[in-house]
Amino acid sequence: MEPELVAKAAELADIILATGPSHAFTKAVGRFVQVLATVPDYPPETFSDDAVSRLLSLSEQVIEQIEQRINTGKDGAAVQQDIVGAVYEIRRVLENIDRWRRHYRGK
Repeated sequence: MEPELVAKAAELADIILATGPSHAFTKAVGRFVQVLATVPDYPPETFSDDAVSRLLSLSEQVIEQIEQRINTGKDGAAVQQDIVGAVYEIRRVLENIDRWRRHYRGK
């Protein structure tokens, strides 16, 4: 299960890093958040430290790409609002993952 989820997150991150049109970008960001949000649904032993580190790294890359995109000003206000919201959502999900890991694994 772990490799599939990490691979899916990596695939979506690659799409986000390469996508131009607003709709495709926001759709990929939304799917990335959905995949990331499922991590605490699994038993903690499902994910190695390396896998969690990879997800954190991918998340930071996605956040950086979103921030760069916002700075270009190419998207309309509604799209910008959506992707700013996605940054907050990614950070919230990362906090949930951290709490999940500390609670169940003592990390």
